[in-house]
Amino acid sequence: MFKESAYTIAGSAFALACGLLFAAESGDAKKGRFHEIVEKNADLIKRRCTPEEIKTVSEKSVPFRPIGVFHSPLTPKTGAPRQGRLAPEIKATIEIFPEYEECLEGLESFSHIYVLFVFDRSRKWTARVKPPRAKKSRGLFSTRSPNRPNPIGLTVVRLVGRNGRLLHVEGVDAFDNTPVVDIKPYVGSIDSFPDAGCTGAKELGLPEKK
Repeated sequence: MFKESAYTIAGSAFALACGLLFAAESGDAKKGRFHEIVEKNADLIKRRCTPEEIKTVSEKSVPFRPIGVFHSPLTPKTGAPRQGRLAPEIKATIEIFPEYEECLEGLESFSHIYVLFVFDRSRKWTARVKPPRAKKSRGLFSTRSPNRPNPIGLTVVRLVGRNGRLLHVEGVDAFDNTPVVDIKPYVGSIDSFPDAGCTGAKELGLPEKK
């Protein structure tokens, strides 16, 4: 009986030692990995572009070409809602050009999609903008103005269905014949931030978080 107890104690001690060793190795591995990331981030946070680097990057030509186009009842004459979500009854289609049709495979498994498009009828941008119903102007990048240095629009629409390379969508805020440059699925589990602060929404004349 004594021998069995001794074996049991020895076995337990061995298992505990292995467990501690494994935990230590795992901890070291994690610590090392995150320590490296923290150090790298610290360097990046402190870094600033030189005037020469700013000039080089700002003069780069970024090649974008439309992958499709909106067929929408909205025009400059009718106007458009400030966000498609504010007018979910507006229906439209997005025609994807033939060479990109295969890229749509699987998209119908999502109820909503991001659409990146071009504000091709936007006007000259200004650094400060006064949103509708706002009491004072604010920095352009804190607004949803379509007049921007790079006239790129981003919206989330409901994907009602797909017919080949035609996407039937609802909740649209884009004019007819607006060029589309990219589409991505909206994934609520990672794209939604329920605790996101939006105290500036009221100043933009948009609904505040409920």
